[in-house]
Amino acid sequence: MNGKRLLTRRTGASLMVLSSLLATSACGITGFDNKGLPETPRDVVIGVPDTDPQQPWVDGEVVKGLQLYYADMLDRTDRTIITQHISLKDRLDKVRTGDIQFTFGCLGEMLDMVAPLQGEQLRRTIAKQAPVDLTTQQHMTHGTLLSVLPNGVTITDFGSAVACKKKGKNDLPQNIVGLVNDRLMDREDKVTFSQGINGKTLDELRRGAEDPDSVSLDYREKEKLG
Repeated sequence: MNGKRLLTRRTGASLMVLSSLLATSACGITGFDNKGLPETPRDVVIGVPDTDPQQPWVDGEVVKGLQLYYADMLDRTDRTIITQHISLKDRLDKVRTGDIQFTFGCLGEMLDMVAPLQGEQLRRTIAKQAPVDLTTQQHMTHGTLLSVLPNGVTITDFGSAVACKKKGKNDLPQNIVGLVNDRLMDREDKVTFSQGINGKTLDELRRGAEDPDSVSLDYREKEKLG
């Protein structure tokens, strides 16, 4: 009897370990560190959203510049960067499932994509409390977006550049923000994503798209000055 119980316990434990391994493999985690914790993948897939005229971007050059700046900053963390073109509507699903680790958009348009009802409710709230200063609106939109994301998905801090077109005078802020798979990216990566784009202007992003070498040069100049 004891032998049967022991076998059952061992079998159950083995199944739990196997289930754990399968789950981490499905999430894109392929190894473990010296503490037995899942390692962060060294390959980073950045989803680059559509840039056709029907999309909300100010222009396609801004998207190209964002792609270059994000990739350049991550490359300095010894990651292998892979870019994949995706549609705007697929961003959340692809990040959530781990098909990509990171993509980007703008505060208001991303909130409308993830939770349109909450987006409209926030617009009404801001209108009722008017006047609400821009900084407060930005933080309200960022906080609302963060609160409606599914488990395992988070967002970076928002950047200063307004990369998407506003629908009207009373539309939500459209500052740049990144969408991140929280399970596949470590804390250093998230800080890199937030800091890498913070303070960048639209002109700098466009300049990066026109002259990719200027992205690294811009970074090196700031490092030297710092």
